[in-house]
Amino acid sequence: IVTDGRTLAPGPLSPTNPLGAIVVWEDWRSQIAIHAQRVNASGSMLWTANGLRLSGAAAPQFDPACTPDGDGGAFVVWAQQGAVTYDVAGQHLLADGSVAWGANGANVSVAAGPQVHPVVCRDGSDGIADLLEPGGDRRFGHAFAQGGHHNIDGFSAHLLL
Repeated sequence: IVTDGRTLAPGPLSPTNPLGAIVVWEDWRSQIAIHAQRVNASGSMLWTANGLRLSGAAAPQFDPACTPDGDGGAFVVWAQQGAVTYDVAGQHLLADGSVAWGANGANVSVAAGPQVHPVVCRDGSDGIADLLEPGGDRRFGHAFAQGGHHNIDGFSAHLLL
């Protein structure tokens, strides 16, 4: 996936159809940022060499999660260092490798307190449902969660309780 010999942290795989998948990872080449690559069934890379960066934001990005969008692309969310704490950002990655939610992605959660360990799934219609751990520490059994719904354009529609 990355051929320049730098460090990366493996992330999730989003199968897009029987012919391939989109691989997402934390890339530590110049700063910690989320990258993706489409791989076909024979293992060939189909997008830019060393993957596409999903957000041009300067803040460190980590802990990606993704789900297929049903059209050959994927919805990807990740934790990102905010002004004071950690927030969750996301990107709708289209089948051709272009991004639908702008150069820096969309804010998925900027609630008070750290937002970490995001999980994402399709909502069955026009967007995604996300779930994240608002500052809980899984090492000590804290299992708090909050979530939201985002339409295909990346805008928050309502809060899930």
